[in-house]
Amino acid sequence: GDLDTQTSYEIMSLLVQLNKDRGTTIVFVTHDPRMSNFASRVIHMHDGKLSDEQVNEAYTATDLSALLAQAMSNGANSKL
Repeated sequence: GDLDTQTSYEIMSLLVQLNKDRGTTIVFVTHDPRMSNFASRVIHMHDGKLSDEQVNEAYTATDLSALLAQAMSNGANSKL
């Protein structure tokens, strides 16, 4: 759903932690490019076809806390 910035980042942090702690694969679809910062792998689609793939470095708990803090200091218009 369309959540406020803090709630969005808290949920994404929980999903990343679940992935790390239990090795659970999580697939999520979003139109919010900020949320791709939480993913270890991002697949882009254009006109219904795969168009690009990006691999991100793994985040630590400290990284996630910093992302959340930055989002909160920047407010709803955060460009993480």
